[in-house]
Amino acid sequence: MISNLPKYYRIATIDTLNDDLLSKRSNAITDIIESKDLNWLLDCVRLYLQKPVKSKNFEKELFFAIQKYDSLFLEEGSELEKKILAGAIIGESLIKREDKDRIAGSLKSGSFGLAKESILNSEIVSFAVEHLNKKAIDIREDKRTLKTLTKLPVFSKETPTVESLTEIVKNLLVYIKSAAALNEQQYGIMEDKIAVLEEESNIHWWLFRSYSSKRECLISELDAVEAIFILSSELNDLIRMLPPPNNIESFLKKIWSDVQDKPEKVSIKDAIEVLYNKLQDKIDDQEKKYEVYGNLIPLHLAFIKAKELEGNTAWTAPFEKLSGIKVDLKFNPVELSYQFLTELILFDLE
Repeated sequence: MISNLPKYYRIATIDTLNDDLLSKRSNAITDIIESKDLNWLLDCVRLYLQKPVKSKNFEKELFFAIQKYDSLFLEEGSELEKKILAGAIIGESLIKREDKDRIAGSLKSGSFGLAKESILNSEIVSFAVEHLNKKAIDIREDKRTLKTLTKLPVFSKETPTVESLTEIVKNLLVYIKSAAALNEQQYGIMEDKIAVLEEESNIHWWLFRSYSSKRECLISELDAVEAIFILSSELNDLIRMLPPPNNIESFLKKIWSDVQDKPEKVSIKDAIEVLYNKLQDKIDDQEKKYEVYGNLIPLHLAFIKAKELEGNTAWTAPFEKLSGIKVDLKFNPVELSYQFLTELILFDLE
């Protein structure tokens, strides 16, 4: 993604970097990726998506991190460039960081409700989604190579000496360790294969049965707005490996075909009021995890704000300020359901 910096600047109608400046920016980005923690990088996601950042010192720290390698980098008038750099940092993190899944999931979730044209260099969001999709395929199509088993030591028919016995014992220990490692690997591979089969079987059974365990009724009997949260929560409970299978949205759409009297569109405000008033006991409490992601999980953010004000409609103002999304914005109920599922999955990514 660092290699795309000249293109990012050009798209934003900022002068193209010369080789010297490109090298300085690249070094700064590499340093940031290696030295900053996840919370700091999540503020990069927020800045890139033009949402309020969590740390009041973040933009100063970003400025100093760049100025460390380029003393002529000016803070004043650099707002657009900092957004470009935040996007480049995210993109490079998706290649190099151990916590790349959580960064990708945050970017995917946080972009909900935002117009594509409002996101600078939106290919970075696409790259995050592609990363999650590719990993979902890789973990379900296990191509690990089995370790090679060390040859069993051959015992000579000659009368053994102390030296030869010592050598035989050493070789035997090596063989035992090799066999144990191979057995552990085979067990791990088998365990993952079983998890994949179990996940697939449970999801298909859920679809076939078309029954809500949380509401203890047929899917066709669910209230359509309640179904936004109930179905995404139940499907999330069936996922055994993360990221979830690429066709997880198709599974959700399939179960939604059984919901009756679906409204064409539902506003965020109306959906959250149903969640707050009718479903608090059916949805797991995620407040601790909310603290990490904040405005990158907009539906949970709305729910938390509604809870903080005990359902008073005044919750809408702080939500709109933090999320950059209007509460009256309407979506197809399946879209809202998929977003809620995306947020639940993000909580479990590592």
